[in-house]
Amino acid sequence: MRISRRKVLTIVAGATGVTVAGVFIGKANAADRIKVGFSQGTMNHPWRVAMVNVNKAYAEENLKDLEVIFTDGNNDSGKQVSDVESLLSQGIKLLVISPLTADALTPICKQAM
Repeated sequence: MRISRRKVLTIVAGATGVTVAGVFIGKANAADRIKVGFSQGTMNHPWRVAMVNVNKAYAEENLKDLEVIFTDGNNDSGKQVSDVESLLSQGIKLLVISPLTADALTPICKQAM
């Protein structure tokens, strides 16, 4: 399955972000692992750590066609914007984002689309 960079799907992630990614992607050719970027605003709260851990485990167990790249914004919106820019430069086809603040992340999410 080929998705152009302009059609990157941006999701404001909840606890089921990567699970949702699996629904949108469907079955891809096993030889063509699809890169998914998961941008977490901060990993200094147990809920956000659990969100990443649950999605990571789910993807590894159930979504073998995905390569999920996780980032930690370190509670800094500027860092999270930079993380998303880095994910985009790595050629992700899907962006899952748990924003630290919506205002700071909206421009880069619009750029991703």
